[in-house]
Amino acid sequence: MPEYGIGGPLPFLNGEERISKALADNLENGDTIVNVKYVYPSILTYLAKVTIKGQNSQTSNILVDLTKSQKIDISTPINDTIKKAVDSEKNLKSWERLEGKSSSTQAISGPLNTVIEKVISGVPQYLWYRGCSPTSAGMVLGYWSSHGYPNLHTGNTLIDQLANAMNTTSKGATNTSDIPSGIEAVARSAGYGLTIHSSNDSYGRDYSTWSDWKYQIDIGKPLLANMEGATKYSDHTVAGVGYG
Repeated sequence: MPEYGIGGPLPFLNGEERISKALADNLENGDTIVNVKYVYPSILTYLAKVTIKGQNSQTSNILVDLTKSQKIDISTPINDTIKKAVDSEKNLKSWERLEGKSSSTQAISGPLNTVIEKVISGVPQYLWYRGCSPTSAGMVLGYWSSHGYPNLHTGNTLIDQLANAMNTTSKGATNTSDIPSGIEAVARSAGYGLTIHSSNDSYGRDYSTWSDWKYQIDIGKPLLANMEGATKYSDHTVAGVGYG
């Protein structure tokens, strides 16, 4: 993914170091780590569920955000959503796949054994123009222009259409709620019916799981990921073209 394809290492490839940093105060007080479960509850959310034993021999669980090397405050509503996701067996199995417990013909080595990798070929790589949301959406629609939907424009012409339909500002900002309707409008103008599917919680945030992401890539369908407060780019939209 672009967020980690440019810059620092994948956070789960040095998870032990990041967990130790997040739990430095616990470890200094004599607590010990007795179990770690890596969890991927949603796109670009890499967590660890860490069980620690205190000096009184009692155990407790702590959630760690691996991208920030910080403990997660689960008292807020949004992080309560994350906590529920972490407790989901479906998401624990997602991390088991990241740990290399599924078959793979191509992998990246790391402390968690292997990571499965797949990338959809033929997705155009457009330079930023008029905003990250119309540019990223343009990459996805540009792919479909050469895969069965030839009436769709490509390049800056397509991005212009998307930016206008999404009400993107002159500074490149796009309201998340305008992205699906904007894409649908551009597709309709080319003569194609299109319905956008997303997975949102009660706060309007998209919490698609790793399984959702992987399934779309496996069937050859690039997608969009909207992020709020991402480590490198803050609020941002990217084209999803693979995993690994």
